[in-house]
Amino acid sequence: MTTSKTKATKSATTATRPAKRDTTAGQVALHANASLEVQPNTKLSPAELIHFRNIAQAREAISIRRFDISLMENLAKLMVQNDIATAALAKDGLTTINQRGTTVVSALLNATVQLNSSIQALSRTLGLSTTQHQASSIDAKMRNVEANSVRELKNNADDEGLLA
Repeated sequence: MTTSKTKATKSATTATRPAKRDTTAGQVALHANASLEVQPNTKLSPAELIHFRNIAQAREAISIRRFDISLMENLAKLMVQNDIATAALAKDGLTTINQRGTTVVSALLNATVQLNSSIQALSRTLGLSTTQHQASSIDAKMRNVEANSVRELKNNADDEGLLA
């Protein structure tokens, strides 16, 4: 006997579960989801927005929750800070001369190491790390590959004016 609570749980589970890619419904959902674009919750700078879009494309749009968007925004901001720090390191060098005239490691180098650790931690939280990709199922990998190829085809078709 199925209760209304069980039915609600089943329908909620089914709604968030991606359709199998080898079904017609799965292919339709794949094409529909490829055109979904995840938008940030807050105003981001152009550089942050580029990182945000790259992060969003690493996951299926349908699997992204509101909380994930906040984490993705934070990750994009950290990545921009890391880009700035790395550029400064390239310009100024890895070492500086302290007050005593001794060559020491730049404080900026330590900052980039901390930024990279934070970036890796947020990437793991979002499920973007290499180990999590390797541990994911073959079906999920294929869905991601197909979603990216469909997205590319749609973008190319839009650029050439082939889609209305």
